[in-house]
Amino acid sequence: MILRLSSLALGLLSAASALSPADIPADLPVSQLIKDASVKLATGNTQDALVYFDAAIARDPQNYLTFFRRGAAYLSLGRAAQAQHDFDKVLELKPGFEGALVQRAKIRARKADWAAARKDYEAAGKTDDIAQLEEAQGAAILAQEAANKGDWESCVQQAGTAIVVAGAAFDIRKTRARCRFEKGEVIEGISDLQHLLQINTGSIEPHLQSSAMAFYSLGETEKGIKHVAQCLQSDPDSKACMKLRRREKNLEKDLKKVRSYFERRQFATASKLLIDRGADDPGLLKEVKQDFADYVAAGYIYPNVPQGLYATLVEQTCEAYVEMGNLKKGTPYCTEALSLNPDSLYGLIHKGQTQLESDAFDDAVRTLEHAKENHQQSQKVDELLNKAHTLLKRSKTKDYYKVLGLSRDADEREIKRAYRKFSKKFHPDKAGAQGMTPEDAQKKMAAINEAYEVLSNPELKERFDRGDDPNSNEQQGSPFQGSPFGGGGQQFMFRQGGGGGGGGGFKFQQGVFWNYEDGKMCCSFSFSCETFAREHCHQNILHSTSLIPVILMQRYRCHAFSPEFTVKRWHYIFHATRIPIRASLFQVAALSSYFSLLPAGVMMIQLRRDLPRPIHPLAGFPAVLHQCVNQIDHEISIDIRIQGLDTFSTRLQPECAVIGYEASSRRFGRGFSVDQPDCCNGWLNFCKFVYHGVDDAVLERLVEDTLAHGV
Repeated sequence: MILRLSSLALGLLSAASALSPADIPADLPVSQLIKDASVKLATGNTQDALVYFDAAIARDPQNYLTFFRRGAAYLSLGRAAQAQHDFDKVLELKPGFEGALVQRAKIRARKADWAAARKDYEAAGKTDDIAQLEEAQGAAILAQEAANKGDWESCVQQAGTAIVVAGAAFDIRKTRARCRFEKGEVIEGISDLQHLLQINTGSIEPHLQSSAMAFYSLGETEKGIKHVAQCLQSDPDSKACMKLRRREKNLEKDLKKVRSYFERRQFATASKLLIDRGADDPGLLKEVKQDFADYVAAGYIYPNVPQGLYATLVEQTCEAYVEMGNLKKGTPYCTEALSLNPDSLYGLIHKGQTQLESDAFDDAVRTLEHAKENHQQSQKVDELLNKAHTLLKRSKTKDYYKVLGLSRDADEREIKRAYRKFSKKFHPDKAGAQGMTPEDAQKKMAAINEAYEVLSNPELKERFDRGDDPNSNEQQGSPFQGSPFGGGGQQFMFRQGGGGGGGGGFKFQQGVFWNYEDGKMCCSFSFSCETFAREHCHQNILHSTSLIPVILMQRYRCHAFSPEFTVKRWHYIFHATRIPIRASLFQVAALSSYFSLLPAGVMMIQLRRDLPRPIHPLAGFPAVLHQCVNQIDHEISIDIRIQGLDTFSTRLQPECAVIGYEASSRRFGRGFSVDQPDCCNGWLNFCKFVYHGVDDAVLERLVEDTLAHGV
């Protein structure tokens, strides 16, 4: 209000200080009046100059030069009609006056009055101007023809050539405005509309088009409202302008709310204003899109102009869902955002994240690099691009999340659940029904166990998430690729003998157990013992930063042994500090596993299937012993398969060591012993296999010590 009052005051002062005819002395000579008018023109005071010219003409109406000078003054103010009237008077007083002919020709040419302008140029002998006039006239015709054909580029070029001469030609300006809009040049088209309003101040259509185009196409809502306000200044009773202004102001209120919610990061609330929530609440997206279509039909908006406001709202909706982490719901909006603007920031972020989730890492890197090029200040793009490079690097090796069918934000419970699910699904007992061979099942289970080993351990999982595969040869330098014993080639000591004394120490080369070759092993079991006694136990559990190999030698004597029995179920459980015995296993040799599979030092060995018929323990039979490691919560299950029993099948688990087994006759009683040379040879060969690189003399002492303790 203060500014308006100040402007009004200045206007009143200017009006008060303006020169009026009454201020000019009646006896002032005409020559002095013309001289004073020229001084005013030189100082830029054209209005005062016109007062002096009016006075001079009133006193000497036959002076054609005074009319010419006043016409030039009118022309400088853009008052072409009054200027032409004065030039007409000059030519009436002095026919053929070149200056008046040329100026009147230019005025006529500016209005595209080609014939009249040509006549004046010919009378003045201006051949160059005639050539320029003819070029402009031809360009105007070509522009209209191009517009009729839909050749918008040619239309704009030809109309521009014509407008250089015919700048005040309403139809040519209107044609170029149309072609610019159809070409998608909205700002330039609005500029032409503003010129139309200067040519014809009473025209309403350019106001409506300028407002709707600025508001809906450019998304410059305040400018759109300003344009329609100018319409009401020109015609306060225009119903079309009042209706458009009311609609735009109502939308602007809701748009301000959305911007406010985004500033406060209240994306869920903002999205409710944006999306369609039913007939009673269509949302801004639907409303703006419908308005655009309605105004195209009304002629306020050209069909081919960009939908700037709608595109902004789609981008905001995409941003809201990306920030809320709901990529699925954001997909239609983010996809549309990219179709409207290929450089859409959140459209590219959504696309990149979606590609990462679908393991399209190369595509994700390309998408996010595109985003980086166009949005260099975006921290979110930087973070995602770094993540994409990490995942791409990781994908060149292994993806443990993919193995377990997990997303990369899976928590501990989801990891454990996925492990159980896949362990059951790809267990060799069930894998056959899916058309998998035992070998394929073993490979699959090996991958599952390896994935779980990493993901179930926070330290290893963190390393893997950074792109550092804990099982990679590059990271560990292990000579045994895929071995759970990778990790610097350490060697672990296995000591044989009661209480840790005697028997000497033997180095166990890690990884050998997983790069096995056929050997012989003499293995004896006793099942379903009602009572038992621990005769000897020695265990040595070694820890390292990457694994815990568990090297055990257990021997037990079973009492109340029956020579014939049916195996229902036996299992053996031990802890690192305590060994509760539920049944008996006489020999567990060089049994090892990943450290992450023994978080509490717990291992379970369990035969899961009932044997189909009674088995006499003295019977010899060929078999293959599969020792397999499989995590179940905080336990390791090891299943044993005995070949030769047709209806008996195993539940093979991953990373199995398959060892040739050759049984010999044995003597069972209240105690347990092995006295057959073949079995001794078998045990020796097995030792050679396990203790790779240890000389035979050391192994023989190991066998002697083993047999001395009842095995």
